[in-house]
This record gives sequence, structure tokens and C-alpha cells, in this order.
Amino acid sequence: MFIYPIYVLAPLALAAFIALLSGVIDKKSRLIKYIALAAVVSSFAIACSIIAQQSGIYALHWFSFGEVAFNITVSTFLLNKILLFLVGMIGIAIFIYSIGYMDEPEDQNRYYFEMLIFTLAMMLFAISANFISLFIAWELLGITSYLLIGFWYAKSKVSEAARAAITTILIGDISMLAAIVLFFNIYHTFNFYTLLGMAASPLAVFPLSFLLIAVFTKSAQFPFSNWLQLAMEGPTPVSAFLHSSTMVKAGVFLLILLLPLFAESNMLWILLAVGLITAVFGAMNALSENHIKKILAYSTIEDLGLMIVALGLNAVYAAVALFIVQAFYKALLFLSAGYAMKANHDREDIHKIAVNSRLISFSMLAAALSLAGIFPLSGFFGKTAIGIAARSNMIVYAVLLGIDVLSTLYIFRWFFVLKKNKKERTTVRFSKRPMEIGIGIVLALLIISSFAMYFAVNYISILRINYIKNINDIAIETLLILTSIAAAWLFYRKKDIKALSAREKNPGIAGRILYNNVFVWGAYLIVAEIIAAAANALFYFDRAFNRFTYMIGKIALLTGNALRAFENGEVNAYIAVFAAGLVFLIIFFIIK
Repeated sequence: MFIYPIYVLAPLALAAFIALLSGVIDKKSRLIKYIALAAVVSSFAIACSIIAQQSGIYALHWFSFGEVAFNITVSTFLLNKILLFLVGMIGIAIFIYSIGYMDEPEDQNRYYFEMLIFTLAMMLFAISANFISLFIAWELLGITSYLLIGFWYAKSKVSEAARAAITTILIGDISMLAAIVLFFNIYHTFNFYTLLGMAASPLAVFPLSFLLIAVFTKSAQFPFSNWLQLAMEGPTPVSAFLHSSTMVKAGVFLLILLLPLFAESNMLWILLAVGLITAVFGAMNALSENHIKKILAYSTIEDLGLMIVALGLNAVYAAVALFIVQAFYKALLFLSAGYAMKANHDREDIHKIAVNSRLISFSMLAAALSLAGIFPLSGFFGKTAIGIAARSNMIVYAVLLGIDVLSTLYIFRWFFVLKKNKKERTTVRFSKRPMEIGIGIVLALLIISSFAMYFAVNYISILRINYIKNINDIAIETLLILTSIAAAWLFYRKKDIKALSAREKNPGIAGRILYNNVFVWGAYLIVAEIIAAAANALFYFDRAFNRFTYMIGKIALLTGNALRAFENGEVNAYIAVFAAGLVFLIIFFIIK
């Protein structure tokens, strides 16, 4: 039986083939951008029809090896539909935005080919129901993200960033493959839902450990988080797509799906610890960074850390709430940042970028308020849900309140500094309209999602989170956030921008503590040196062992050559040797 949800991939695959073909025939073709947009819209329309259909699992036999059958299996349950909708809807906005952003004709075909395959991979991931389908999507995501991060590969720092990203991702790929093999050996199935229905095994801790490494690399968790800020060397639409609804969400999505296995193996504490460390590091680095997109990248690291904290608390609904709402405000922040960079000669330092567009200013403000968790914007429902889940653990709750303060400070530092800068008189020409339409779509989605979250909480209770019962905790959290916004306004909006910029270039001890990324790189260097030392030790051992075996062989050869002199066929020589041996034995027994 053919699995009909796979139809969602058909327009993307066809458009990618056209992009590849037109790239060979005509490298400056501008038609491909519209073909790519039509493909994404078509895929989203098919996705909507899948969402409207009844949920189920569908399998297509691929091949068999002995008694083991390898199937492409997909599912259309609620969680799959949510991710499919996010990828499709935000994908449309990203591709419209790209029409204005990617203005070099020779870049068009390669860019859209890679973006279409990237979108296809994420949609396949969204509906995967077994490890075979998932691993195909997982690898496609890795290779296309490498190509997109290194899109402008002629720049040395871009190619270095792409190599750093793929190196980290490959660690996770190997771990994922190891986890799949171990899962199959223990449970004899590749299917997620069969796996979840089986009795827990004490051996499950081994594949789950490898799976965690894969998740932490893909979703940029400590100590594998540094590749994500390097990924900002890629085009801004790629950054927006990567951070909002695609690759970095893949690890979190897989954790949500298989969380019962981690709970049964008592491994939730690992999620809680790693998530907290990652969220704190992300927020601190964002507060001390000046690169307009890297601030947002560290913000994504923090968001992903918070989702994993929620899963560590076994608060699945809180994690899903943030998983959904984060897509809209993070896409809006990145698209606004890309527009601001375009309007300011592609500058990257927030102290050298001015924002004068009303649409961009409003979009930035709405996204910043949502990220901070201000009611009634959708970010409020995600951020406060995690605080509610942590209320029973005062240490975790206190740390989360501290993260809320830091995240409010860094995002309003980002906003106020950009708004305070003065616009230069020179005008930069670029295709504003498609970019503004893309930003407008995501802004509308943010507002609609805010109403949808309010309706879901108050009328259909789909999230099963009681906000009203925890109104006092929400009030405390909101008060802290408002105080932080006021502090950011006083410190970043009211102060002289030149003095502020000079101070941030020489941050002192506090700034060095906040920008702890340097310590992570230092730790990477130590690990690399340990591995290099171990490799050198193995090299010297291998060389010494080779010399030893060569020496043994040489001795054996010399001995053989010496013995060969006696094996000459002369009977007199044999008798003489025999007589000498006999004499030796007689003397030996006499002495004894």
C-alpha cells in the first residue's frame, strides 16, 4: 500500500530537480524562485489535507535482509501534524522573504535547490514513525544545513563555520546510528510506537545514551552548542528557518516522542541538568554578544535548553507549548534582523545598525515582548508553562526566574540599541517588498498564535496547563520581566550610544564572565589536545610494536638461515652432530 502522506514531499522534490537542472542549463535563471515558492505552497496545501485527515500509521516495504524487513513508515498523529504545519507555514514566509533577500542571479539555483531539499528533509522528519525514515531525514538535514551554512564558501570564516557545524553534527550522526543498532538488537523493531508499547529493558540505557548525544548535537545543547552561533555565517533566511521550525527542533521533537523511554530508564535528570546549563550559558552569552544574529542564535540555544528542562521535569505539554510559540517569535526576530542588515550595508554589529522602518520596528518589538513572555503574546504561554512545571522544585524555579531576567535584558538590549542608532543619509537599494511581505506573514502568525493559545488554554484545555491556578507565580514572573525591561530601557536606551559601545568593547571582569563562550572553546581545545596526545601515544606504540615484530622476524630469519647450513644432506655431518649431542648428554648425566 502506498503511503499517501509522502505526497507532501512530491512538489519539493520536483522543484529541487528543476532547480538542479536549470542550474546546469542557465545559472542566472530567475524563474526558479517562483517555482520553489509554488512547491512550498503546494506542499503546505497537501500538509493541510493530511492534517484534516484521521490520524494513523502508514508503512511502505523498502527491502528485506534475511528475516529483517526495512520499511519507510510515517505517522500523522497530533505531534506530527503540529510540526508539519509549522514547517509548511513558516516555510512559505521564508521563501517569499528569500525572493527579496537573494538578489544575486548566479546564487539562485543552488540556494533554492538546497533550501527545497532542506524543507523536504524536515517534512519527512515531521511524519517519520520509525528509525529508518527518521535516519534518512536526519542525514538530509545534516548535509543540507552544512551546504546552507557554508553557502558563501569563498569567505574563509564561512567555510570554517560550515566545517565546525558538520563536525559536531557528525558526532551526533554516528551516535544516532549506534542507538538505532542497539535499539534493534534489544527490541527487534525500528517502529517508535511498537517500541513505546514494549516492556522496559535494563539494557535500554545504552541506546538511550547514544540517542541523547545525537539529540544534544542536533539541538545545540551543552557541550555541543557552539556550532549554532557559527551557523550565522549562512544567509539570514536559512538562519530564520533553521532556528524556528526546522533542524534544531529535530532533537527536541524526538525527545518529546520518546520521552517515556527516558522516564522508564530514570534518565530525566540528565535532560534537566543539561537543559539548565545550556539555557544559562545561552542567555549569558546573548547579553554580552554584539553580532545582531549571534545574539538571536544564543537566544535559540536558551530556548532549546528550556524545552529540554521542561522534558526533564516530565512536563510534556509545557515543552510542546514553547516548541510551538518559539517558532513564530524566533522567525520574526531573524527576518527583521536580516532586513536591518540589508538596509545598513550588511553590517553585523548592533551598534552600527539603525532601524527606521515602522514595520520592522513593530515586528521587532512584538517578537521581543513574546520572547520575554509578556501576556497576551504567545511566548507568554510557553515561558510561563515551564515556570509552572518547575514550581515544585525551588532550585530549578529560581534558576528559571534568573534566566527570564537575563533573556529580557538581552533581547531588549538588542532592540533598544538598534532603535537608538541613527540612520545614515545614504540609501541602500534592495528588494524590500518581498522581505516585508515575509515579515508581515510571520507577524500575523505571531498574533494569530497568541489568540489561538489563549483559546486553547481557556476553552478547550488542549495544553492541560492550569494558568489561573498559578496566577500568583505568573504575576511574580511578569513583574520581574517588566522590571528587566525598565532596566534595559534605562541602561541601553537612555545612555549615550558611543559611550555604551566603548564600554562593551572593554567589558571588564563581568563581561568576560557573561561571555563564557571562550571557556567552552577552551574546553574544546583541551579535549582536542587530549585526543591528539592519545593519538600520538598510539602512534609511538604502533611504531615500537612494528619494530619489535620486525626484530622477532629478523631473529627467526637468521636462525633459519643458520639451521639451513646444517640441512645440507651430508650424512657425516649429521653423524658428527649426533655424536656431539650424545657426548653432551653423557657429560650432563655424569655431572648430575
